[in-house]
Amino acid sequence: MNKIYFAYVDEDMGGTYISAPNLREAKKLALTVECIYEYMDSYIDLKCHCVRDDDGKIKKTSLPTKVLTVEEILQERCHWWDCDKCGQSEYFEYAGTGEDGFTDYCKCPECGEVFYIPYAGL
Repeated sequence: MNKIYFAYVDEDMGGTYISAPNLREAKKLALTVECIYEYMDSYIDLKCHCVRDDDGKIKKTSLPTKVLTVEEILQERCHWWDCDKCGQSEYFEYAGTGEDGFTDYCKCPECGEVFYIPYAGL
């Protein structure tokens, strides 16, 4: 069973979620992600930590060792936002990619609101 890690070089630039057995593997995978390797020259350190649930326990997953997709982030409930309409924050469903081919959308199962996923740094 893998743990879920969040890796970043600067909070304002965003980061990535990773499923890995340990911190070393998580950092190796993080260095393959564009929002990490593009900024490594500008920053001193790659930061990486385990994601914790509301009870403070480390989140674990049955996903293989990999960088998580948006769908997997939502599946594992690692989102970082609340619904703008009703305030629900428990979980969201993936609602696809926009016409631009880049913008990801999610749907609040409580009120049905569909909105873009608010990425850090954008």
